Amino acid sequence: MTARVSTNLSADGLRRFSARVASGLVARRATADKAAAWQELAEEALSIDVATKKGQDEVEGAWVVERFENAEWNAAIEALGARALLLSGDKPTQPPYETLFARVAPADVVGLGIGKTELGGRLVEGITKLLASAPGWKPLEAVLEAFATANERLVQAAQAREREEELLLGFELARGKLVRRINREADLTEAFVLAAFPKRFDLVRALFVEPVEAATDGALHLPPEMDAGQTLRVDAPERRALGRAKPR
Repeated sequence: MTARVSTNLSADGLRRFSARVASGLVARRATADKAAAWQELAEEALSIDVATKKGQDEVEGAWVVERFENAEWNAAIEALGARALLLSGDKPTQPPYETLFARVAPADVVGLGIGKTELGGRLVEGITKLLASAPGWKPLEAVLEAFATANERLVQAAQAREREEELLLGFELARGKLVRRINREADLTEAFVLAAFPKRFDLVRALFVEPVEAATDGALHLPPEMDAGQTLRVDAPERRALGRAKPR
């Protein structure tokens, strides 16, 4: 009748569950030695919980920075387009505006995702080459430099955000591994308790299941940290040990 914690349980939920089991084990001298393993699991869960929450803060902060740099990128390419249009005599069919933005206008790219930095990089490279052979485009230099800076900052912001997300995924992987360790320890603890107290399935239940009244079907209902929708069904010998279920 070993309990199983849910694979979706948060690190804080794992900590609370492990700490409760440890507290129950120290209640009797015969099981007290087993509490150390659960205390260690609770401490590890706490460490993962702290790291996860910090990681979530870092990811959210990185997204803010990326959105900020994205807004700067949009403003910079619009400024570049406006300067190019001015040099074209406000005629979009004339160079340099037609040369630079005939296929994709600034308004077409501001709503794109991070992939627009690749377009931005090619645009900077192309204009830089054209400036060397087109003296009339000289007024584009200042706004081009500002756009190149905005493009690079957006690239760096996206890369920083992706690094933080990868770190957060690492904490999630650690939490998943801890779930397996806790479930493994639950198996061992059940055997340990029953060896110390033969046929005392009620003690096992006290460790892993909240003290709720048994259902009329003879099932033991799990606390919130157990797998959703599951019950811990009792075999006939265990049911006798636990006593007849009271009707609701």
